[in-house]
Amino acid sequence: MRDRDVRAILRSYLVDRYSSDPSTRIVDEMPVCSGAARIDLAVINSDLVGFEIKSACDTLARLPSQARSYSLVFDEVTIVANQPHMARLRQELPRWFGLWEVRECGGAGLVREHRKAKPCPSQSPREIAALLWRDEAVSALERYGLANGVKSKPCRVLWHRLANDLPLDVLRSEVRGCLKARTHWRAD
Repeated sequence: MRDRDVRAILRSYLVDRYSSDPSTRIVDEMPVCSGAARIDLAVINSDLVGFEIKSACDTLARLPSQARSYSLVFDEVTIVANQPHMARLRQELPRWFGLWEVRECGGAGLVREHRKAKPCPSQSPREIAALLWRDEAVSALERYGLANGVKSKPCRVLWHRLANDLPLDVLRSEVRGCLKARTHWRAD
């Protein structure tokens, strides 16, 4: 199975799973850690959950660095893979990563959970804030009365202020709200 096949099965599965929650948004190819990594699918609702695909055609060489980046941003992360990778992934994934297997069965896609994802223990407020685009960061700062003296500063200063001055739960909620409200995902 190729990446596009696994992606189609996973996307269909996630759409079905979250169809009863109109506040859920599913995003393809979401950049994290200022573009250092990109997760294949993100589900944004009351949590920010990432899904990384590792098809039979993929190598696992980048997974350690991807896992570090994903752990800084997402509430939970699940790796979705084909059978050839399953044994290695069970051994090498951080213990809080979920692991799902995708396979074809009678012409249809089947998703099987091997390990349930747990909350990522090393979230970074700065990297969560960095998911915001400049205008979103300025708006958030204004909503919390934190914009004075930084509105015209570079994004890294805005993110730093948000990360340092907002409680993590408030920051996470603010960022999720902004991500769900976006109409375009490329900041061209």
